Amino acid sequence: MEKILIDGDHKKIISALFNLDENGHIKFGWTSRSVNSGSLDSLMTKSQIKFRDYIMEGTVMYFLNIQIIDTGLILFIKKNGTNRDDYILPQIRHYINESGFNIRKEETV
Repeated sequence: MEKILIDGDHKKIISALFNLDENGHIKFGWTSRSVNSGSLDSLMTKSQIKFRDYIMEGTVMYFLNIQIIDTGLILFIKKNGTNRDDYILPQIRHYINESGFNIRKEETV
């Protein structure tokens, strides 16, 4: 599992990176959407939410959840074990940076 520490106001980070679509699915980034409907609060649980994304002309699945910390939040990413996994982190990094936030640290846990 990977974790990315993002600096900033956690409420602004969450509202910039995540939102709900008209069917109640959580949207993340430009093309990622939760497989099941849920709430933004469900991202803050220990169980991870499964997302389907379209990266590098193919579908990829991964799991996300977040933890709020004093300096921002931690985004936890669990890859799905496919040959497309190598494209997940660069896409997530790009989306975070394009949304105007600073990645302070990345770790594999």
